[in-house]
Amino acid sequence: MVSITSGSSMEDRIILALKPKIDELDRKVLAGESLGSDDINTLLLQHQFNHIYHLELRMGTMDERMDGQDSRMDRIETDISGIRVEMVSMDGRLNHQMATLRGELKSEMSDLRGELMAAMADLKTYVEKGINRNMLFYFGSFAALIAVLQLIDRLVPRS
Repeated sequence: MVSITSGSSMEDRIILALKPKIDELDRKVLAGESLGSDDINTLLLQHQFNHIYHLELRMGTMDERMDGQDSRMDRIETDISGIRVEMVSMDGRLNHQMATLRGELKSEMSDLRGELMAAMADLKTYVEKGINRNMLFYFGSFAALIAVLQLIDRLVPRS
């Protein structure tokens, strides 16, 4: 009935010492005899050894699983490190591209500012020429009107 197979010599000696007593208790239970407190303590001790054995088996299984998890975690850490390296590289490339774009944008803005200033100077010149032509036209028209009115005043007798 004892199922512990441990590697410890102390545990093996305890199990060997308990085995005859456990066999005797099995016989008593099958015969329907009553058990004393020492008998119950022996059964409890055997039960505890079995429980410990099963826990040790589960611990071994858990250790194997944890070893598998450790290797998985190592792979994940490696992947994360690779991603970090890629992100640093991308950050450097993006910073370089942003600096290049800023420089290009400043250059374009400077060129556009120059073109706009030249266009405004041309527009100012065009408007000034237009105003000068209009003033000449109005002064010429005014002078012609005065000349026509004087001519009419001379030609038309006053009554």
